Amino acid sequence: MIIENEKNNPTISGPSGEGWIDITVKTIYSAHSIHNWRVSEECMQSDHNLILFDLQFQSNKKNLRRTAGDFTRKFSTQVGNWNSFQLRVKKCSQQWRDWVNSATTKDKLDKSITEIWSILGEISQEYFPPFLPKTKYAQWWSPNLHALRKQVNALKRRVKRWKTYDLKEISKTRFKAIKNLYKSELLEVKQDSWRNFCAESSKIPHWEMYKACKAGFTRQPVPTSLTLQDGFTTTSEKETVKALLQKFFLVTLLHKTVVKKGTSWRK
Repeated sequence: MIIENEKNNPTISGPSGEGWIDITVKTIYSAHSIHNWRVSEECMQSDHNLILFDLQFQSNKKNLRRTAGDFTRKFSTQVGNWNSFQLRVKKCSQQWRDWVNSATTKDKLDKSITEIWSILGEISQEYFPPFLPKTKYAQWWSPNLHALRKQVNALKRRVKRWKTYDLKEISKTRFKAIKNLYKSELLEVKQDSWRNFCAESSKIPHWEMYKACKAGFTRQPVPTSLTLQDGFTTTSEKETVKALLQKFFLVTLLHKTVVKKGTSWRK
């Protein structure tokens, strides 16, 4: 274990005096990651001063942030053909194991894994539709609400983290106040947004509102042709109706029965 403390401001300042009783300990494995150890001069509610230091991690990637549209999910697995997918993967699994087990060098192993991922992607593309994320946007959302939500979440974590009863009660009181403010602000902007929407809607003709509500619910045309068992396709509604009657009804012809008092029809 290695002590990180450097000669700096005292770690504790109070009515009884100052001292350097707080220490920061690190292991030999994390020694290269901790830099710029210091004691903050920020006023705290405790006699112990805030200790700050920087963490630096080595990484081959210069930018770890995901750019817009760079989604790791490629396929919509909720609506795919899982049975066929599992059969194809099971059929290829033994060959994939042989590739991995027969790899004797790192380059061969990387090549085998790349080939497996390529085949798996082709199989997934065959049985699953592509994942198309939908952009969610609320016109009433504002930077002020975003900042309030971050404060609420931070105070909520702080309340759970505090072990001292007095500090926990202080944080809980502030958390409730910020939470109530966030709720009231959220309700107010939602009501204003709905009020503005209704006001704008009254200025638009009803036909425009109808088209806006109907968007996305376009009625599909009713099929008027059928493919018969012999391979031929019906060309008119009359032929389609006749084919349906022959398929789903035992007796499809109307027989005329002559009786004494008149003529009657039956199936």
